[in-house]
Amino acid sequence: MSEVFTGYPPFHDIPHNAKLQLDIFNKGRIPEIKCEVPQLLLDLMNKCLDAEPQNRPTAKKLKDTLHKFFEDLRNEKTKFYKQVNEIRDSDKNLNQTTPIRLNYQTHKQAIYTSRLLNYQNLHNQ
Repeated sequence: MSEVFTGYPPFHDIPHNAKLQLDIFNKGRIPEIKCEVPQLLLDLMNKCLDAEPQNRPTAKKLKDTLHKFFEDLRNEKTKFYKQVNEIRDSDKNLNQTTPIRLNYQTHKQAIYTSRLLNYQNLHNQ
């Protein structure tokens, strides 16, 4: 979800190493969202990333929630509509002549393909 919100792969600017693994497992580190996103969507993303699998929404619940948000965009009285509208209003105040570019450098040790991870000495790090 963070990549959909930001346009950047998660943790693109840091090495995907044992330290990142520990930060995710022990500290619950999640990808940074450096743009305006409705709080209800951020809350949903955080639920999906919950350390306890039983606390995460099912695919059906996720689909239903996203569908409800889509429907809420048509109703000015909903919380989601208001959050989206606040972001739209703040975007109107930006300089419209500046193009938005998704130009980023991926860290050379950021790996986005499947690989076998070595956990044997992880507790020593």
